[in-house]
Amino acid sequence: MGELLENSKSEWPELVGEGLTSWSDFLAQPEIGLSVREANSLINLSKYIRATGVPARDLNLSNVKFALSKGIPADSMVADMCSLSLKDFKERAHDVVVAKQDNAPRTYTYLVMKRCNETGNLSRVYDVDDTKLADIVKE
Repeated sequence: MGELLENSKSEWPELVGEGLTSWSDFLAQPEIGLSVREANSLINLSKYIRATGVPARDLNLSNVKFALSKGIPADSMVADMCSLSLKDFKERAHDVVVAKQDNAPRTYTYLVMKRCNETGNLSRVYDVDDTKLADIVKE
């Protein structure tokens, strides 16, 4: 849709002939039904997808929209855009891009939980530092 709008943006007067005087009038037609803002975001999304060099069907659209909104370069995290869920992609983007830009610390911490073998209840394990957590995760 974005590519079609991008091509139509310069040629819309020839496409409709008489009666419409502006790009916003062209987009407001019942057949199209978009605002200028929506059309521009679809055009930008299309350009961003083309810049990744990967077919659109292989990309996770939620990840692409997130990357575009955060200003992540199109060619920097293509493999992650294809394979990760949105939540995982946000964490990866923070690790790769955001943390490098402003050295921001994480806004959350991990809790270590243990499950009782008899009842199945969960309880929190206290006093676990980063090195102990790394050892636990490796097990």
